[in-house]
Amino acid sequence: MSSFYKKWLDTKVPHLIYENPKSSNLKNHHLKDAPNVLYFSDTVRSPLFYAAAFVVILAILAFIFIEDHPLVVVGLLLGFAILLGFVGSLPDQFYTYKRLDGEVTFPPPTYGDHYTIQFKNACFFWAIDGLASGAIRTLTGIAPPGKKTGIHIATGCSNGVEDLSFLVWYMDKNRPLPPDPIFDPYRDADFERRKAEGFPPPLYKSQIPTPEATPVQQKEREKYWKDRDYYKMSESIWI
Repeated sequence: MSSFYKKWLDTKVPHLIYENPKSSNLKNHHLKDAPNVLYFSDTVRSPLFYAAAFVVILAILAFIFIEDHPLVVVGLLLGFAILLGFVGSLPDQFYTYKRLDGEVTFPPPTYGDHYTIQFKNACFFWAIDGLASGAIRTLTGIAPPGKKTGIHIATGCSNGVEDLSFLVWYMDKNRPLPPDPIFDPYRDADFERRKAEGFPPPLYKSQIPTPEATPVQQKEREKYWKDRDYYKMSESIWI
């Protein structure tokens, strides 16, 4: 579900592979032009649905405590119906990650046109979710350059650190595909593409190895660059 967040202390998170994204749960419908485009759709619009739920609660309370004022109840229910109709008329939110083009598309925090920007220009930031329920988790938000608010990224991973690690790994077209079974049929072709290009160096650094699918491929690629040459430790106080 999409969520709206403010940047935490306006701190920009670097494009870095922090850890192995073990929990990615991609399905075939997430692949477009496999394996070079990932697509996620989300029909839940937050925070507008939260606003609609709030109106419903008000209507129920009004019905219980304001029996002598039925017009108030009618007005609240009418307002809820109008709000729900507006939310239902909004287009689907979606995320598109284009590996070879280095381009990402993601929804705005509330409503309006989707943003399409170069991945290298995206601003990432940490956010916290679940404070009300107690099921606290870290999320990674994304925003266009110059914006003070953003929306959390969708990758199918279970937490924000894995989300960002997976996305940076996937969007680095000069590294092998991330470790998800859905990419296995495409690893050899991706390796041959990078080999034909002369194994250019990674676009983004990593604090973990990003190995090739086989030892033979690893040995071939290491003639051009090795993981340790593009290693960087996180400077974040959170990771």
